Amino acid sequence: MSTSNVIPGSDELSRRIDQLSMRDMRILCLVSELKTISAAAGALEISQSSASYSLDKARQIFNDPIFVSSGKRLFPTDVGRRLVSVSEYTIRCMNEAGRPTGASPKDLSGEVVILTRPHEWRWREKIAERFFEPFPYGRLQFAATEDVNVDKFLTQQADFFVGNSSPVLGNVASHPFSHIPCRMVFNPKIVTPPDSVEAFSNCRFAVAWAQIGFEDRKGGVVDRALADLGAPPRTLHYKSHSLAAIANMLWQTDMIFTGPVHGLPDQFKGLSHAPLPFAANEMEIAVRWTEARRRNPLVSMTIDIAIEVLEEEFSLSETALPTIPYVA
Repeated sequence: MSTSNVIPGSDELSRRIDQLSMRDMRILCLVSELKTISAAAGALEISQSSASYSLDKARQIFNDPIFVSSGKRLFPTDVGRRLVSVSEYTIRCMNEAGRPTGASPKDLSGEVVILTRPHEWRWREKIAERFFEPFPYGRLQFAATEDVNVDKFLTQQADFFVGNSSPVLGNVASHPFSHIPCRMVFNPKIVTPPDSVEAFSNCRFAVAWAQIGFEDRKGGVVDRALADLGAPPRTLHYKSHSLAAIANMLWQTDMIFTGPVHGLPDQFKGLSHAPLPFAANEMEIAVRWTEARRRNPLVSMTIDIAIEVLEEEFSLSETALPTIPYVA
């Protein structure tokens, strides 16, 4: 498992917001909602001078008016709108986590480690963008793995996983979004894809042991499907930890690779795909975590952010997966 650089929340608001107490944040939110300092003070049952003090404190910290008057009403500036947004989310997070609202925003300043596939940068960027708005003092680190069995990383090395993987194990919770069918990948100038179980069993195969795919050292879902059909196991002619090496072998030989088309590296571009001539289990794109990690409030809320990001992406189309037809 490799790690990328930590993405910091480094803008001025993120660096200065710790100088505000949760009470200051509540006052800012109420001024934004009720449009006057007196109404906000009344809602909190404090003096107007106390509410004004919190507002003056925010103005000094951020060197911004925070609110401007229009008639007898107050409206937030651009800085004020962002500050109110962060304050509202932080207060909600504290309440959901069972934290006292008098606590500091730094209570949600820990580190979250998310495990993904190396190619899934678009999800990383979207999750990071939404993470740092409510958690300006949090630290978000992404770790990458191409190992089929991601569950073994979820007990010690990562807080949760986002991406494609084999069906979930019993001790890991999963929120799936889409499924990826297993397909054959091959060079169409050399290989005619098999159209029967018997023809498939007689082909030569290249297998990636620990990469994105359906194979593992005990036999992948393809071999299990063959066994269920009473067919002999495949002959594995080439084994590698590198998908790039697998792709190079496919370009030069009559070997076939079986695995999910989604997420294959650039070296596979130009090769053809075709469905298996029999049914086999699919991989799923999902957010996966252990319940022990969910008990951490910051991790739990970051999982919710990841689920929200993927729900939006996969609502754009029925499959949200690329379709690449077989070219004879």
